[in-house]
This record gives sequence, C-alpha cells and structure tokens, in this order.
Amino acid sequence: MFAKRNIYKICGILILCGSFFCIWGYGDAGEKKEAAHKPEFHTQAVTRGKVEEYVSGIGTLNPHEVVLVGSRLSGTVQKIHTDFNRTVSAGQLLLELDPAIYRAELKRAKANLAVAGASLDIAKSNYNRKEKLFYKKFISSSEYEEEKQKRVSADAQYELALADVDKAQTDIDNTLIRSPIDGVILKREVEQGQTIASVFQTPILFHIAQDFKSMRLDAEVSEMDIAKVREGMEAYFLVEAYDSRQFKGVVKQLRLQPNSNNGVVTYNVIIDVDNPERLLLPGMTANVRILTGKVNNVLRIPTKAIYFVPVEESAANFLQEPEVDVSDNEDVSEIKNSKNIHKVFRLDKDGGLLPVKVIAGVSNRHYTQILESDLKENDLLVVQQIQEKN
Repeated sequence: MFAKRNIYKICGILILCGSFFCIWGYGDAGEKKEAAHKPEFHTQAVTRGKVEEYVSGIGTLNPHEVVLVGSRLSGTVQKIHTDFNRTVSAGQLLLELDPAIYRAELKRAKANLAVAGASLDIAKSNYNRKEKLFYKKFISSSEYEEEKQKRVSADAQYELALADVDKAQTDIDNTLIRSPIDGVILKREVEQGQTIASVFQTPILFHIAQDFKSMRLDAEVSEMDIAKVREGMEAYFLVEAYDSRQFKGVVKQLRLQPNSNNGVVTYNVIIDVDNPERLLLPGMTANVRILTGKVNNVLRIPTKAIYFVPVEESAANFLQEPEVDVSDNEDVSEIKNSKNIHKVFRLDKDGGLLPVKVIAGVSNRHYTQILESDLKENDLLVVQQIQEKN
C-alpha cells in the first residue's frame, strides 16, 4: 500500500514538471518566433559634404559652322586641288572648271565692246557738229534732238558692252572655286572630269567645316528638366570613342522650338565645346550632364532614404507625416510649395521605424541636401528593408 502511494506521488510530480516545461517552452518559442518576424533594415548615415545636381540629355557633336561650297557655273571639272579631311584656308584654290567656253565669251564681249566704242565715238562726233550748227541756227531743233538721242543710245550700248566684258571676266574667275573660310573638308561631292550643271540649282561641290578646335554640342533635354537649365551652366559629357574620358562644355543657348517624338517633348540646348586635341569628331553621340546646382559642406542624406517605403503592414501607422514648422523661413516655405518635402525613416531604440520630415535642396542619385530637418550628422536612416529568407 505504501509503495502504491509513492508511485502516485512520483507521477504527480512528473506531471507538474511536464506542464511547467511545456509552458516555459511555448513562451520561449513565441518570443523566438516574434524575434524572427521582426523586420531588419539597411541604414546609411547622415553626412556632411558637397552635392551636385545634374540634368541629363543626349546630344550630337557638330562643327560651329559648315559652309556648302557650290558653283553658279556649269562646266567640266578640270582639276581638284583638295580632298576629304584636308585643312584649307580662306581663298585657297579647291577646284578648277574648264574655262574654254568662258574665255570665248570674254573674247566676244570684248569685240562687242570695241564695236560699241567705235559707234559711241561716231555718235559723239556727230552730236558735237550738230550742236554747233544748231546754236548758229543752221539746223532745226528736231534734227538736233535726234542726234542727241543717237549719242545717248550709243553711250548706253557701250555701257552694256562693258558690262558684258565684266561678266565674262567674272565667269572666268569663277571657274576657280576657292574656300570661303578656314576649315576642314568634311565632304567632296565631285570627281575630276565630271560635268556639273547649274541650270536649275547650285551644285554642291564641298562641305567645309570650321576648324575642329572648337565645336558645338546639340543636346536634347526633356520638358521636365528644361526649366532648370540656364545659359552659362557647365556641362559634362562622354562619347563612346573615349568612354573613360569626360569632356567639358558651357551652355550657350536654349532654343525655344520644341521637338516632339511619339508624344515626348524635348528642347535643344546648344553647348560650346573646346576641342584643342581634335579628339571629338562631327556626328559623335554624347551622353550629357548639365550642372544645374552645386553646394559645398552641407548636411546631406542618402537619396535612397527618400524613396524607402516600409513594406510591413504594421508600418502603416508610421505613414502619417509629422508636422514641421517652416512659417518663419520664407525660402523654405517656397521650397515647401515646390514639393521638395520628403519623409525618411530612422530606427528607434527597439528597432522600430520613426518618420522624419526633411525639406530637400540640391539632389542627385547619391545624396540630397537638407535645408530643414531635425536630423543631425551621423544619424542613421533606413535605405532598404532586408527581405526574410524562406
């Protein structure tokens, strides 16, 4: 009987211990499960330094000026004195047309001038004689006026013949095609022996660009960004031929004529580029960045923090924006109206999210200037939530 009672006591003690361990184990598992579901975040610190803001665009390099050299005369190309990529100076001979026809025209014009000159001399002599007779009352006024008219007509014929000589001489001079500017031959559109005709339009013989030591970058900037661009701003760009080298230019002009392509509106921005080494060539495509803002030694936050949004439903309570008083700062109030107010998150002591309102200034993809906020240097801001592994 005694042994039986001891067995009952032992069983009761075992049941109580089992219940205790079950309760303790369940509570510990719950705490572990809660800890396992607690979100974790990547953070970056608030720092101090410079922030540069850029507007991006795509552009094409072109010479400042391209002159199309043509011929107003028809004829056969007798000799070509230059070729592609040659450097030429103003007045340099580029091409000769066969002058035979125009030399014959000059001879004919000079012969006509000689005839007109002889006729003029006769008309002058007759007029002088008739004039004397008229004043002595030996001829009538009608006869005198008739002789006077003949002299005027002979004088006009002489002037026409003289003009024909000048034209024929000019045509001969124009058979020698010369460069109008200092530059480089971009394109030659004729061959030696080719016949050109200028009856309906001026045939183009050469494309001459100004010296490549200075070039023009025609960039397209979207309508969303064009309001930030001003003349005199610095621009930086890369070309595929020298993808590791950055080139620099200055915004010279904003053209008001819009370009529309499939509903996308852009504006042309003209950028002056120095090219002393002549590395840049016409037609090269450039990826352009125009420096629209720059500040030094300012408080800045990682731009990623601005775009961070909590993914947990439990974070919905944090989406209410805290109040920030900006009424005493007119500049900040203007920025507030321009929708430069953002909300970022930092962690509390328990790892929860605390929203902080910031008023941003100059911004790029790495950093954003803080104009107004409660943040201090070295504060940690959430930039990404760590995804749980299944």
